[in-house]
This record gives sequence, C-alpha cells and structure tokens, in this order.
Amino acid sequence: MTALYVTSVEASSGKTAICASLGKRLQTDGKAVGYFKTLVIGRAAKDSDTEFVAKALGLKESPEVLAPISVDSLAKAAGLSDKVKARYAAVSPGKDVVLIEGLSGLTGDAGKTSAEIVAALDAKALAILRWDGRDAGEDLISFGKLVKGRVIGAVINAVPAAMTDHVKSFIVPVLEANGIKTLAILPEDRSLLSASVADLVKSLDGQVLNSPEASAELVENVMVGALSIDSGLDYFRRKANKAVVTRGDRPDLQNAALETSTRVLILTNGIDPIPQLAYRAAEKGVPMVKVQKDTLGTLAVLEELLPSVRFQDERKLEKFSQIMARNFDFKAAYTALDL
Repeated sequence: MTALYVTSVEASSGKTAICASLGKRLQTDGKAVGYFKTLVIGRAAKDSDTEFVAKALGLKESPEVLAPISVDSLAKAAGLSDKVKARYAAVSPGKDVVLIEGLSGLTGDAGKTSAEIVAALDAKALAILRWDGRDAGEDLISFGKLVKGRVIGAVINAVPAAMTDHVKSFIVPVLEANGIKTLAILPEDRSLLSASVADLVKSLDGQVLNSPEASAELVENVMVGALSIDSGLDYFRRKANKAVVTRGDRPDLQNAALETSTRVLILTNGIDPIPQLAYRAAEKGVPMVKVQKDTLGTLAVLEELLPSVRFQDERKLEKFSQIMARNFDFKAAYTALDL
C-alpha cells in the first residue's frame, strides 16, 4: 500500500488534474486506486473536485468519505492528522495506491500541516509548481527538507513553449541539486483554461436566444467587437474557439464573427439582434446570449471567471491525460512509489 500526497506551491496549479490523470493511468496499468481530498478552508465540506475525480476513477466510496474536511483556519484545525488518518483508513482497503489531494502552499502553516499529514500517513509527496514567469523553486526545496526527503518529484505545469528551454536549463538543475527530481514539464494548453458557454451564461445572468444545445461548447478566448466591418474579419480570425462580446445593435461585427471560429456571441446593453443575424447564428449553431451589462461590465465578469474555471470536464481530462502521457516520467514515479 502506497499513499501519495499531491500538493502545490499555490492554488489553481493542477492538483485535481494531476490526481485524476495519474489515477486513470494507474488504473490502466492494473493498479487499484483510491483518492480523497484532505481539507478546505472556509467553505462547506461538499466539494465538486472530489465529485469529479470520484466519477472519473469510478470510485465507490461515499461522498462523505472522499470530500475534504472543512475548517475555518489551519490554526483551528486541532486533531486534523487523526481525522485524515481516519479518512485514509476508510479509503485504503484493497488499494495499491491512494492519491491524496492536499493543501496548496508549501511554506508557513500550510507547509507544516502538509508535512504533518505526510508523516501521519507515512506517505510520499508530489509537488506541483505552476509556471508564472518566476524562477520559483525555493518553496519546493523548503518543503522537501520539511518532509525529510519524502518528495518523489516535482511537476512544473503550464509552461509556455518559449520558456521550456529556460525551465530545463535554470529550474530543473536547481531542484535536482537539492534532491528533487523533475518528473514532468507540462506545456501550456489554453483549452484547459476554457469555460463552457453555460458557465459564461450563468456568470453573466444572460438570456440564451438560440441554440441552447451548444451550451456545453468550450470557450478558450474572449474578443471584443469594436471595429469596423472592413477589418472585422481579419481581427476575429486571430483567435479560435472564442466568445465575442459586442453590442446587440452591431450586426456588422456579429456577421464578421460568425465567419470565424466563434463559440458564442454575447450581446451587451440588453439589445436584441436583428432577425437576419439571429437566424444566421441559429443556422450555424452559435448561441447568441443577451446580457444587460455594458461591454466593459461584461468583460470584467469574464476576466474574473476564466482564471477560476475548475478542471471538471471529461474533455479537459482527456486532453490533460494525453499531455501527461507525453511528458510525465511514469517509470520514475512508479519506482519511487514501489509500484
């Protein structure tokens, strides 16, 4: 029996994606896999991440067992290690490996709490660093010392193609000099940051005017329609799989957007489209969504929504699993986990 605690330098780094993808690969390789999430701070115990991973891995445990423990703060998390051990005891029977989605943050109270959990479960740890342009490896190194060599490796996630050589030349050697092997450098893929049309509609309190069956389509980019028709086509061709935000009384821009790879037209200021454009959008299966906000207000909502989109879509899991298959050193990980 092996326990693997998956943690990260900061939130939204890919812990859920790693757990789901690694779990599916382990199952494909004939291993019995368990999973649970340790805790969340300041929200209800029901957690959509655990529901998604449980479904992806076909787990039979009850949601109460897999869902994280809810605490107001780490300072008030007395007896946490014992509670996590009880969860582990409920999940681990019959499993070859249990993936434990841990806390974000490798230093301070978060790092100490993670180290306590790792020690209590006699677990190994996998640490994730999401690339953000900084040569940040100090937190990983500090955590490795805190858990006394239990880190089996690091994953550097969402690395732009132009920065791959830099990461290999300047970050990987520093980590390895401090006893942390880099198991993967995962390339950035914008489709993993996408939101569904339905997500956009909900966040904007919008009214879907046509093609509701396309609500599951994924939006990777947002563009603003504020140009003349002369340059509209060239402009909208710059990005694919996009949402176009424009006033409802700009049929010229709506028409140009429909000539390109557009997932949804968001019409601002509460203005309906002209019938000809509504018909054309329906014919192409591109939803038109009417919102009451103006263009700037709509953009503000979308800018807040897109970075926080959760990894809870089977299409994203399939894409991420393909990225993992090409870039993750499964052999080294399995050896470190005695699998």
